[in-house]
Amino acid sequence: MPQDACQARDAVAKALYGRLFAWLVRAINKGIQKNDFRRAASIGVLDIFGFECFSTNSFEQLCINYTNEKLQQKFTLDLFKTVQQEYDEEGVPWTHVAFPDNAAVLTLIEGRMGIIDVLNEECVRPRGSDEGFVSKLTTLHGTESTRYIPHKMNKDQFTIKHNAGDVTYTAHHWLERKTDALP
Repeated sequence: MPQDACQARDAVAKALYGRLFAWLVRAINKGIQKNDFRRAASIGVLDIFGFECFSTNSFEQLCINYTNEKLQQKFTLDLFKTVQQEYDEEGVPWTHVAFPDNAAVLTLIEGRMGIIDVLNEECVRPRGSDEGFVSKLTTLHGTESTRYIPHKMNKDQFTIKHNAGDVTYTAHHWLERKTDALP
């Protein structure tokens, strides 16, 4: 029972924080638009190659790097490859530019029995654990994938070879973060 109470407390705190953050964003956006017609239009910059790697990389960091991988793929496909195809169709002379293909990283993360699938599966197991999650990943991807590197010394760590660089993730409390829910 005390463990259930702690989990419920943490879930309520996260829910309150999430709702407060959403309210704050709405309040700021509403305040910016009031009485200033010049603020109705704005210019933003999207850094598609934004990539981070820290000494300890958690579940949240995987989500950030995964999002950056998705943005890079979308940007590359929608802009660069489409423009190159148009140049070819119109007979415009141009020098071919090779862009890195990050499909293998995305498949490792979001594909069938990829990191997200295995994490979801481990979360519903009665005795699921972070080490069990990493062990399953190693069994599935440790030998066949060129993007997944298991760690022999730390049973809760693995490395992903992202296009921007290698990142070692520590799967400490991943199941707990993924399964937080209000009762």
